[in-house]
Amino acid sequence: MVEEEIRVLVEVWQRDQETGFDEASRIYALCAYSSGNQEVFPGVVCYQIQPERPVEHPDIDAPDLTRFQLIVTLRVRMERKEC
Repeated sequence: MVEEEIRVLVEVWQRDQETGFDEASRIYALCAYSSGNQEVFPGVVCYQIQPERPVEHPDIDAPDLTRFQLIVTLRVRMERKEC
């Protein structure tokens, strides 16, 4: 059995700051609540899901939108496939 940590950047764009923060916060809560739940990602054995708090990070190429980012770290089991 081989475990691996995978880091995923999640970005949320919205028209206003409040809606963007609410959506990013829902993603954060879903990840935090789902840690250890083997059914979150079908076909993947996921031991731990560790989200970081969302932060606002403006995108200079999209000045009319607000952008929030959060990083989610997944600890998963990687199995070898026979060829």
